[in-house]
Amino acid sequence: MLPWHVFAGLFIYGLSLASTETGFLEKLTFLQNKGTIARISTEAMFVNSLGLIVALLGAFVFIAAIIPEHHDDTHDGYSSIE
Repeated sequence: MLPWHVFAGLFIYGLSLASTETGFLEKLTFLQNKGTIARISTEAMFVNSLGLIVALLGAFVFIAAIIPEHHDDTHDGYSSIE
């Protein structure tokens, strides 16, 4: 069941990243169409930078979840107190 759990979690995480990026784009587009901010402005650069940071963080999480970890089969994860 673990692979399905990981797949479902990454799928939901990917959907939330897509929703976040779409929200950034939508808000920026509405502000530019109303004339509140210019196409090339500090606010537009900030939103674009924030979108890039979110995308890179999302890619890092995907890579960290997919790369297989090295497991030591001799250690069961419990510390013994003797």
